Amino acid sequence: TWRGEENLQGKTIFLYAEQGYGDTLQFLRFVPLVVQKGAYVILRVPPPLKSLLYNSKNIQIIDSEPNSNFDFHSPLMSLPRALGTQIKTIPAPFHSLSISKHFVNKWQPIFRDVTGIKVGLAWSGRRTHGNDQYRSISLETLLPLFEIEGIHYVSLQKEVSDHDAHLLKELPQMVHLGEKLEDFSDTAAIISQLDIIITVDTAVLHLAGSLGKPVCGLIPFRPDWRWLADRTDSPW
Repeated sequence: TWRGEENLQGKTIFLYAEQGYGDTLQFLRFVPLVVQKGAYVILRVPPPLKSLLYNSKNIQIIDSEPNSNFDFHSPLMSLPRALGTQIKTIPAPFHSLSISKHFVNKWQPIFRDVTGIKVGLAWSGRRTHGNDQYRSISLETLLPLFEIEGIHYVSLQKEVSDHDAHLLKELPQMVHLGEKLEDFSDTAAIISQLDIIITVDTAVLHLAGSLGKPVCGLIPFRPDWRWLADRTDSPW
């Protein structure tokens, strides 16, 4: 395991995602810092994220076990410690995501005649997530938003509860695309055409940030360590 002490100049390091999609997207920002140390990186990400990333001179993207040898390895989420990261030195989000024109063109017709501010909403995450009861909310909680005029809402929810599905039918000002989202390239292409995203702590939050979109993150009362406390923004 690389712990930041060994020289990476001319070496190959295998970096791998060992947590969820959102964690992977959030911690990709550390990969360029490893490359700056002279390393060639083999980066393994979950298959649904692979289409968003592309190979470069010093980074090979894979979604399975590496076929080639490597000198060092490290989980993505161990890189901040190895790199000696402090709050003031947290790097900017990883912006080298690739959105195919095919996916952009696929979703453009939905927004062709839309006027006003376009807002993406994601109010719950995967139900199998161990912390889901503390991060997900009901669509009913967001109903006051729909009283504001001049805003066009887009649901980015992949999974919807029966109760929320019933509410969606009563909200003509929101387009629900969940069932039509096949992978993260679809979600990224839609987000790229929105003005702002409002979401709980899911992969949508980190994907929007990586695409440079303004994001309002809805954080639990007892937040995850990375969100800190007693502030209204996040260094991440």
